[in-house]
Amino acid sequence: NKNNLTPERLECLRNRKVIVIPDSDALDDWKAKIDKCKDIATFTFSSFCQTQLLECGKKGDVADWIIEHIMPEREITS
Repeated sequence: NKNNLTPERLECLRNRKVIVIPDSDALDDWKAKIDKCKDIATFTFSSFCQTQLLECGKKGDVADWIIEHIMPEREITS
């Protein structure tokens, strides 16, 4: 959640390498917030969010991509 990207919350990641996969419509917001925390950890934005997630629509996220590409279609029964 981009609202939780604060230095205080990310402190537990100190000196780690972190791959960031934001929702496709929030990339700029995440970059701005992560930029304020770059002294905590090494953050790398996955190219996945700029390629595959865009296939899922304007607000695509990892869960949407998994449902669309990995989960087999299932019949819903009651």
